[in-house]
Amino acid sequence: MNQSGIYISKDQFVKNDDCLKVKFDGKKIHDFTRFYESIKRKLKFPSYFGDNLDALEECLQDLSWINKDQVIVKFENSEELLSNENKEDVLVLWQILENAAEFWKNENLEFIILKL
Repeated sequence: MNQSGIYISKDQFVKNDDCLKVKFDGKKIHDFTRFYESIKRKLKFPSYFGDNLDALEECLQDLSWINKDQVIVKFENSEELLSNENKEDVLVLWQILENAAEFWKNENLEFIILKL
């Protein structure tokens, strides 16, 4: 069963042995510039990634360069993530992450977001 989704507890899913785990700390990422730098490095986005929400959505629904069965993206201190940004833009980010998880439910990759 594909566990793709957004979780608020790390105990709600089973970790796969073949997984890529990345972590973001909301206390350290207060703006989109820093967020885009971090996510493209940690998820190994291709060079054409455009540092914007549309490009983020596109890359999160591709991930063909990741040769793993499971991707776990953990957001610690998520309530502080992007604290210097417009709240509506932050909500769009969470919607993009949720859409990506929904997309991967019917595919061969588990895409798990931990919002802690």
